[in-house]
Amino acid sequence: RDGLLHAVEVKAFWHRQEEGQRQRRVGSVVTQEFRDTVDTLGGRTEFGIGPMGGHHAVAGAEVHEDRVRSLGWGADSNYPGGSRQGALGVFLLDQWSPVESWRLTAGTRWSLDWVDSMIRGGAAPGPLAETYSSWTGGGSVARRTHGDHWHWLGAWQGFRPPNLNETVALKSGPS
Repeated sequence: RDGLLHAVEVKAFWHRQEEGQRQRRVGSVVTQEFRDTVDTLGGRTEFGIGPMGGHHAVAGAEVHEDRVRSLGWGADSNYPGGSRQGALGVFLLDQWSPVESWRLTAGTRWSLDWVDSMIRGGAAPGPLAETYSSWTGGGSVARRTHGDHWHWLGAWQGFRPPNLNETVALKSGPS
């Protein structure tokens, strides 16, 4: 139906992942064991907007946070003292069809990502707290030629911050 708001979707989630690893170096009798538990809690809200004047849009927000608990036997744990990593994002995507055989698409997203952990070694052991923020987006033009065959041209930009494992490993290891 025509109107400003035609759909609302709200999702919430929780996920637990457990990993383990047992190591023994060549020539050693000592076994090291690691256990990591990751609890992820998050949610997403999405709004369908339109159709109005040939526009169909989707807007929304999402957030999640991973909390890591780590244990080590015979060695330090992977993430001493526990760690957190999360993300918040707000987005808008609009598709406009000025005539039936043409479709213009444009979208943008603002993201905020964070990491909070302890670093065991490397050049700067101790607490680590970093945030990353970015605007991304793009646009495209599509034209239907025969039946359902579309030809399009577009440019889109993306951003992926380092995840918790990459951040801790990069800060703990050599440059």
